[in-house]
Parts: sequence; structure tokens; C-alpha cells
Amino acid sequence: MPLLSAEELTDLSVKILVAAGVCQKNAKLVSTHLASANLCGVDSHGLIRIPQYVRAIRNGEMNPNADITVVRETASTALIDGGNGFGQVACEAAMNIAIEKAEKATVSAVGLFKSFHIGRLADYAEMAVKRGMIGVVACNSPAWVAPWGGTQRLLGTNPICFAIPSGQSRPILVDVSTSASSEGKVRVKQARGEVLPEGWIVNSKGTGSTNPSDLYEGGALLPMGAHKGFGLALVIDILAGALTIGQIDGEVPRPFNNVFLEAINIEGFRPLKDFQATVDRLIKRLRACPPAAGFEKVVIPGEPDFELREKRLKEGIPIEDSTWDDIKSLCEELRVDCRS
Repeated sequence: MPLLSAEELTDLSVKILVAAGVCQKNAKLVSTHLASANLCGVDSHGLIRIPQYVRAIRNGEMNPNADITVVRETASTALIDGGNGFGQVACEAAMNIAIEKAEKATVSAVGLFKSFHIGRLADYAEMAVKRGMIGVVACNSPAWVAPWGGTQRLLGTNPICFAIPSGQSRPILVDVSTSASSEGKVRVKQARGEVLPEGWIVNSKGTGSTNPSDLYEGGALLPMGAHKGFGLALVIDILAGALTIGQIDGEVPRPFNNVFLEAINIEGFRPLKDFQATVDRLIKRLRACPPAAGFEKVVIPGEPDFELREKRLKEGIPIEDSTWDDIKSLCEELRVDCRS
């Protein structure tokens, strides 16, 4: 299993994407997002996606240099057409618009449709945190998930993310799918030859399975927390799909996303420093809570991502062998220099 630094991963990704017809600016932005995902341990949204992106460009499913268009706008809202382009490019632009509007209107909401896979949601929510705001991002996605009590794929994994600034601590970062697992994590398990935890998927007959391949042979992911995850997924399908004039309930073409973004300007409610001090007190109280049996401490949401990021920045990013083999084959095909 090779180790790549974040810089090596980014540079390699840029070279591959440019060779596949992506402009330098978009290739760098997308590659930065992929490296960020790998650094935080979200390997399902990192380098493993490159072959998929290149296939989509070749098949005409995605326009790698698409124009992003604002099709409807008010002082506090916007609706954006991503032009069937890179989700990372469109979603970053959408959050920038949300932040700019929240600076004046305090709370803003932006919808994005016709967007290819956007990757790790936290990257966009954290953009708001860096401007002293609360960031919220949710998206619907192609159907992988059976509704609670059903066996047919009708909903996406429909993740949602909240990023909240603190003062002396790291931001609070809640980035979760509404299914028991994201499809990408199943893909990583399959690439590593690992079995799945029980309760993640059912096979084509509706029976629980731990074999990742069963998902891709007519199976389905299960909702997180039974009816609770199902309810959240349904709401996100409406916010990110119906509200944005995008597709809903399994109509989303693979692997596109429709996105709902929100930026909340804390200064519109109270001074930012006072808010951060309150969040710091809350985090301090949580850290002081005695750990339950089997736990070393109470882990603040987002903490594992930040800690793994620091570790991988120092030690490198491990790439599973099957993914690395795919990347090397793609490099050879595109005549791109690839580290052996």
C-alpha cells in the first residue's frame, strides 16, 4: 500500500485531470478537494474517484469545464445551475455566494442542481466557519438506500453537514450520511477486500449481508437508525432536490448531486466572540464528562478528522493497492508520469 504526501496526491491528480481535458484551474480545485478528503480519512471521496471522473468525461456524462449560472436570485437566496460540471467547482462557488449574501442578510440559502459528485461536504461547510459563520450543507444523490421497511433503492445516502466555529477549540463538525454507510465506504471496503459491518446493506433478496459486492449486484444500503435516518433522508431529498428543481427519490443520475447550502452570520444574532466563548464552554464540559465503559474520552464531532489530517500530513496518505493499480493504469493510458 503506497504512501503519498498531500502534495504528491494533488499534483498527480492535477496531471491526470489535465490530460483528460480539464482546465488547469478546475483540475487544481478538484484535486485539492480530493486530497483534503484523503487527509481526513474520507478515502471514499479521495483519489479513488479519479478513474470515475475520467470515465464520466470520456462518456460525455460530465462537462469538466462547465459554466456555472445563477438562474434565480434574491437578497438572501440563489438557485444555481452547475452545468453538469464538477461538483467541487460548482459547490465551492455556491457556498461563496451563500457567504456573501449572509454578510448582508445574516442568513442565506443557496440551491444547486446539475452538479456532478461534490465530494466531502465538510469542505464547503468549513468555508463558512473561516468567515465566522455557521455552515450547513446537504445533498441528495443517486438511489442506493431502501426506505425503512422496504427493500428497493429509492433514496440516496443524502448526507448533511454542520460546521460551527469555536474560539479556542477546533470547529464542531458533524458530517454524516443518513444511511448506515455511504456508498463510497462500501467501495473502499470492497477495494481492500474487507467485509462490511452488519446492518449496512441488504442483498438483492432483501437479506442482510456483509459482502460489499452484494450492494453492486442489486442490493441496497439501509437507513441510519431505522426510521430516523429514513426521515432525515426524505427531508434532505426535498430540500436538495424538490426545492432546487433537481431530481428526487432515485431519479438523480449517477453520480450527480443536488445541493442545499446555508450560511448563518453569527454577528446578526450576537457578537462572534461571545458565541465562540459559549461553544468553548460547551466543549469543555463535554470533555470533562467521565467516559463510559469501553471509551477513553468523549470525542467531539469532527475531532477524528482533524487528528487524522495532522497525522497524514506528517506520515503520508495510504492508498489501497487496487486503487493504486487503477491509477497507474490510467496514467499509462494518458501518458502521465506516475510514481511507481
